[in-house]
Amino acid sequence: MNNFEVMRSRLIMPANNLKFISKAKFRNADAIVLDLEDSVPIEEKLNARKNIKESIKDVGSTGSKVYVRVNNDEKYLMNEIEAVTCKDLYGIYLPAVQNEQTIKSIDEKLTIIEEKKDLERGSFKISIAVEDAVGVLNIDSILSSSRRIDSITLGSEDFSADSGIKIGDSTKSAYISIFTNIILHARKHEVKPMGLIGSIANYKDEENMKRIAKISYEHGFEGASCIHPTMVEILNEQFSPGFDDIKEAKNIVDNFESALKEGKAATTYNNRMIDYPHYYQSKKLLNKYNSINNLEVLKDNLRNKKENFDA
Repeated sequence: MNNFEVMRSRLIMPANNLKFISKAKFRNADAIVLDLEDSVPIEEKLNARKNIKESIKDVGSTGSKVYVRVNNDEKYLMNEIEAVTCKDLYGIYLPAVQNEQTIKSIDEKLTIIEEKKDLERGSFKISIAVEDAVGVLNIDSILSSSRRIDSITLGSEDFSADSGIKIGDSTKSAYISIFTNIILHARKHEVKPMGLIGSIANYKDEENMKRIAKISYEHGFEGASCIHPTMVEILNEQFSPGFDDIKEAKNIVDNFESALKEGKAATTYNNRMIDYPHYYQSKKLLNKYNSINNLEVLKDNLRNKKENFDA
């Protein structure tokens, strides 16, 4: 079974704020996004990309995957991709995706860059966000456009502004249907569904953020983005399997494997029938749990080394 690619927390940092960037590597995020888009003023965009390769190397030095969020605007897009691609970059984060054409153009651009840099084809991933009705309705064709796509998220605030559907308890059913559609298409195309079922505008309300993250995990999301470091550990915790879930998964695997040795493909556990689907689901959960633990050990070791070196 392949290792589970862990991305519970994705911390977005403005690429022009070197003070924030210098601390990002110690935040314990599974992924860090250096942003050239919304958080960077227009007059700062060119300056922000000048030293970005050094920033990519720095923030990735403690085990976090590093993405750069580019501007989905022909004035900037391809020049930014050319400027940010380096061996330490994990992927491009493309916002406001509406159709497959832009994805295909980026895929071709990245292939050319990989060949020039003597990197394996497909080294650079593409993480996408849909932010309006057009993007949501075109999800299937978008996700079919490139094997580089590793995750998809809904830009809830932008989608709300575009669709007119407000974010709140009274509209929860509408958003659940939209999120479910995204999750199902993500599963179909084997990419990560990322997101939170609710607004993160009031991120300082930690208890509410924990509640939203837990609900999102239970609905099938594997992680989410955040713009403040205090959210990182909340996301890491809430998008990880709980102790009771892990304990039950281990028991199911042990019981089922014992049954297989006896020539049976079904057994009972806690008065429930257990067969292959339960077994595979439990194995998948344990694989996820082990991958999370391995990543946490890696990040912790690299942070300690970095802290000692910097001291």
